[in-house]
Amino acid sequence: MALWGGRFAQGPADAVFALSRSVHFDWRLAPYDLRSSLAHLKVLRASGLIQEDIAKQIEKALRDLIAEVASGKFSAIDSDEDVPSVDSTLYYRWTKTMSGGETSLSGTDDNSLTLKYTPGYESVFINGVLQVRGSDYLATTGTTVTGLTALTASDVVMVESIVAYSVGDTYTQTTLDGKFATIANFPATAWTTYTPTLTNMTLGNGTVTAKYAKLGKIVHLRITFVLGSTSTMGTGPTFSLPPSLTVESGQSYPNGTLSILDSGTAGYVGTIEIVSTNLQCWILSTSGAYPQFANITSTVPMTWTTSDSLSVTAIYEVA
Repeated sequence: MALWGGRFAQGPADAVFALSRSVHFDWRLAPYDLRSSLAHLKVLRASGLIQEDIAKQIEKALRDLIAEVASGKFSAIDSDEDVPSVDSTLYYRWTKTMSGGETSLSGTDDNSLTLKYTPGYESVFINGVLQVRGSDYLATTGTTVTGLTALTASDVVMVESIVAYSVGDTYTQTTLDGKFATIANFPATAWTTYTPTLTNMTLGNGTVTAKYAKLGKIVHLRITFVLGSTSTMGTGPTFSLPPSLTVESGQSYPNGTLSILDSGTAGYVGTIEIVSTNLQCWILSTSGAYPQFANITSTVPMTWTTSDSLSVTAIYEVA
């Protein structure tokens, strides 16, 4: 089967196909082509684009095919143009040991598979010898092969064919957009705005902007509090986390970054920590022999006034 003729109404003339056919001498590349398919599967599995149970089935099928190619059990048929055209096609193989006298084939084989084929895309082998369609046999129904010269006991007959198959799970573009974020636009959906509860600080006429995005079990969050003339800062300020997103237990460690801007003249850094359902804010202090985190207060790291700002970002896991 050629992979390049899909837009044409019919296949090429026999002479053209014979000229372009190379599978008879590049079949030696089949093992490498199959191994590259295994490598591709590994990438798709690692990225999560193929479910693990399906990946295992594909891997087993590829390894079985590698073994069959190595042993000679699996080979190209007349309608194959090159190695990729063989690998990309779904084959059905029916094999049966004859008892003698048969002139037709039907029913189940030695492996309990029922004979089926696509007329015109089948190959019949007797003891490994390819038979000629139309003169050695007739195959028109898709389930029986007739016109054979009477077979003898212990003859092994094999029928191979390209067969129709049904596509399994499929996804629309909309579904994919909902499942996967792109690197250029992370996350794939808009950030959600929420109103956090402020503890040990007073909003007054200041402003607070809080947004989060949830991707799977991971939440990305950012908050900025800009003080107004009636806003105040107390000791140990905290912001509440977005509602309805229960925090996975065991996350009592630095979960993000903190930055403070002193009316545009100086900047300070710190960290935040999840404590129950709140974000606890800490400033990085250099007053001791080693840097350490300390409480923010009304005068630490500076005396808070209008237009000063406190910004935090966080990443954490939800239950």
